[in-house]
Amino acid sequence: MNDQPETTSTDAAQPPACQPAGVASGVEERRIALDELRYQLEREQAQFQRKQVVWTALSTIVPLAVALATVIASFHTLTKQVELQRDIQASQAAAQFQLTAAQIVANNTDPWLAKGKAQTLHDLFPKQLSQDWVDQFDASRYCQPAYEDHILFARLVVEHPDQRDSIADVWLQLYCDESNTPFTAWLRTGKTPPPPPAPIVAPPSVRHVTKSTGK
Repeated sequence: MNDQPETTSTDAAQPPACQPAGVASGVEERRIALDELRYQLEREQAQFQRKQVVWTALSTIVPLAVALATVIASFHTLTKQVELQRDIQASQAAAQFQLTAAQIVANNTDPWLAKGKAQTLHDLFPKQLSQDWVDQFDASRYCQPAYEDHILFARLVVEHPDQRDSIADVWLQLYCDESNTPFTAWLRTGKTPPPPPAPIVAPPSVRHVTKSTGK
């Protein structure tokens, strides 16, 4: 029979009225650590979201930039093709113009008349036909009769012997380089002048002696 009071279970389960200082500081440190960890996770999540926004923007901008570059390159290529086609057409037109002018000039029996036409075309179209184009045509080079021309004038002289001088004058007007030829002399006189005398050549023995003596 004890006089001490009995301890009930409710009294044993109650926590102590106060905790030691070391336990409270440990709880506070854990709470601070958790807050720092949560802040770090939120910061990393924000950085990830920013990177995701950047990559999303790049994934949209890059295809647009590639498409724009393709359009610019296509436009540049098309412009070059148009310029090249324009240059080709201009060259073909210039060549065709010069060919037509050459046909006009060549469609003449008189070389000097053709030369005059070439100069006239240059005066009318100086941009299309240069002075060099005119100067390259030397009328004196074409002042030479053909074989058929000799036959024609010979027939004229045979048929009209009393007009030899007139026929010869026409001949020289057409062919200026024929003034001293045997055919021109025949047109005027009916006779072919004798050939010039052959040069006198010393015999080989005389030439050998002359060479050896130094004379």
